[in-house]
Amino acid sequence: MQPPVYFPFADPDLHKKIVKQIDYYFSDENLVKDTYLRKNMDEQGWVPVTLIASFKKVSFVLTDNVRLILDVMRTSKAVEVKGVKTRKRREWKRWILPKSINVESFYNNSVSNCK
Repeated sequence: MQPPVYFPFADPDLHKKIVKQIDYYFSDENLVKDTYLRKNMDEQGWVPVTLIASFKKVSFVLTDNVRLILDVMRTSKAVEVKGVKTRKRREWKRWILPKSINVESFYNNSVSNCK
C-alpha cells in the first residue's frame, strides 16, 4: 500500500498577506530605514518585482510566484504596478536616493535625526 499523497493547501488569506507585506515595504515607516530598497529604486521610484519576490518574508513565507505577486499588487492602495515594476503610489519622489550619496552615511544621519 502506498502512502497517501498530500497536496499543499492554498491559504485563503494569501493575497491579503502579500499585499500587507508589500505595503509595509513601501510604507514611510519602512522606507525611512530601508536603504537597500531605496537604492534599488530607479530615478522614477520603480523597483523590479523580482527584487520584492526575492525578499525572505515574501519568497519563503508567502510565495515566490512573481506573476501572483504582480497580480496581487495591482489591488494595493499603497503601490502601483507598471509592467514588471512597482513603486510607492504617493510621494515616491521623496524616497529616491541621489546616485552620488553614500548610503551608510545617509542612513546614519537619518537615524540620528529621528532620535
